[in-house]
Amino acid sequence: MRKVKLNIGAKVIAITLVLIIIPMILLGVGTYNISHKIMDEQYESLGKAIGSEVTTIVDRHVEEIERNMNNLSTIPALANVLEDPKQAENIYDIFGRMLESYDIQNLYFATSKGDLYLSSIVEGVNTGTVSVEGIAEKEWYKSAVESEDMAWSDAYEDEATGDLVVTVSKSIVRDGAVLGVVGMDISLKTINEIVVSAGASGEVYPIIVDGEGTIIAEQNTDAIGNKFEAANELEDMDTEVKTLKYKFEDKKSGTVQNQLIILKNVDKINWKVATILSTDPITEAKNSIVKTTLTIGLIAGLVATVISVIFGKSISRSIRKVVDILKKMESGDLTERLDIKSEDEFGEVRDIFNSTVESLRNLVGNIKEASHSVGEQSGNLAALSEEVNASSLEISSTSEEIAKGASEQAMDAERGANIVEQLSSQLLELEDISREMQGLVEGMRETNAESTEVIGELQSKTEVNNESTDKVEEEIMRLDEKISSISDILATINDIAEQTNLLALNASIEAARAGEHGKGFAVVADEIRKLAQDSKGSSDSIRSIIDSVQSESRHTVEVVKGVKAVNGEQTEAVFKVGEAFKAIEDLLQDVAEKISVIGKHSGKMNESRADIVNVINNISAVCEETAASSEEVTASIQQQTAATEDVADSATSLNELSNKLNYEIGKFKI
Repeated sequence: MRKVKLNIGAKVIAITLVLIIIPMILLGVGTYNISHKIMDEQYESLGKAIGSEVTTIVDRHVEEIERNMNNLSTIPALANVLEDPKQAENIYDIFGRMLESYDIQNLYFATSKGDLYLSSIVEGVNTGTVSVEGIAEKEWYKSAVESEDMAWSDAYEDEATGDLVVTVSKSIVRDGAVLGVVGMDISLKTINEIVVSAGASGEVYPIIVDGEGTIIAEQNTDAIGNKFEAANELEDMDTEVKTLKYKFEDKKSGTVQNQLIILKNVDKINWKVATILSTDPITEAKNSIVKTTLTIGLIAGLVATVISVIFGKSISRSIRKVVDILKKMESGDLTERLDIKSEDEFGEVRDIFNSTVESLRNLVGNIKEASHSVGEQSGNLAALSEEVNASSLEISSTSEEIAKGASEQAMDAERGANIVEQLSSQLLELEDISREMQGLVEGMRETNAESTEVIGELQSKTEVNNESTDKVEEEIMRLDEKISSISDILATINDIAEQTNLLALNASIEAARAGEHGKGFAVVADEIRKLAQDSKGSSDSIRSIIDSVQSESRHTVEVVKGVKAVNGEQTEAVFKVGEAFKAIEDLLQDVAEKISVIGKHSGKMNESRADIVNVINNISAVCEETAASSEEVTASIQQQTAATEDVADSATSLNELSNKLNYEIGKFKI
């Protein structure tokens, strides 16, 4: 690629432009960076100021709520209502006055016995005293009991009003015992009014989020109750103030807004005040600064170009005359003289240049005479240097071969020593592993022996269990036979009862026939008949019970038979497990013997390793000494050869320069 050559005028223009444009660029960049920093700091300070203001107001509001709660918790009526139910009137009177004075939706006191005293300003809420089962399991109740001070809940939607509220609760304690928990539901409308009043504009606005990242206060009421977009940044916030940059995407319009979010903790509760600032206006202002700087720089560049062109042409004419004379001198003509009329720096150049040309004419004449003498002497010196250099090269080649062989042998010996060291390390590791495996096998053998003993005990227990099952089956069969005998007896009793009933009936008939003389006998006959009927009823009841017991007895027999079958399978499995443990014991014995043999061989190989390493180290030391000596000889010869070559090269160069000098001097016209 052909390079573009600039004349002196173009260079003057370029230098002038550089000297003007670069400061302008530096000034613009510096101005931009400073303004960028100042605007960012001011914008961030604005956000922090708004966040601090909102945080302070919220802290005061929270302090007022907690102060009211502390005052409420010290009312004697709350602690005494458990013993004196008449104190409920005082409680409702105090609750009513607080509901009228403060922004509270519901006030309630839950006793440890489950009674709830409730006052509310919300329409549709049942007020008064009610008994609530499991009230101690409510989250607000448990949080207050567990907290040493008072508990704040996360924001939630009130079922009656649909408003976002938080619950503040505190336990009432006397002599270390919890008497109950007093609570109040606080509407977040007041908090939201604080945020709305602190909002600067649509580009800068604060919001409040709770510990779960839910928005509880914002100018845009539609967003209240939604999840904060940067909720993940709230986790593990270990500083009071946190600043972050965030890209917010409006899902409705699809636009993306660059935001600066400043998070600040609320001291009393687990809330965060997030001041959101749109950085797009700052970006537009920065871009405006860049455009203004570029415009000013462009105008300054044009003015600098005009000025540099005027001065560049004046300088270029004088330099052109110097260039023309130098071109003639380039061709060997030293007879021309520089003719410049100005008496400035170019006039000084004219005088010095003409004097230099005259001196150069005299110098060229002297050089012609000296160059002939130098050419003759340099030829003789070059021939002598070539002879010495040839001898040095032969000696150097032999020494290099010796050094190379010794170095390679030393490297091989060193590699062998390293390999032996690695092998030794691996043998030691193998020996350690063998010992560990031996220990593991011994542990397995002990565990196996214990397991075998347990299996033996299990076999004995299984046999005892089988015998017990057989006895149970025999006893149940005997019970079934006895129950059958009882059934026969009951049948006999039933027959006797029926016959007695018939006899009593006949006796009643005969007594009726006897008239007045048979009345006493009729009463006795009637009692006998009732007794027979009762006996028959009892007999039927007993028969029903016996039938049920007999049915359960037969079912139990079937169950016992199933248990016997399972016990048989269990007994067989236990014997098989015992045989398996015996086989494992034999295998572990073989493994232990093999590991012991491996450990012995590893120890012997490791003992031989030291001798091998010593031999290889001796070989390596001898090779290194030989290589070092050869390298010293080679270095000395190389130094001598280099010096000889330098002399030869210098002589050759001197001869060539002499010839070239004669040729070049012949070009000059003096």
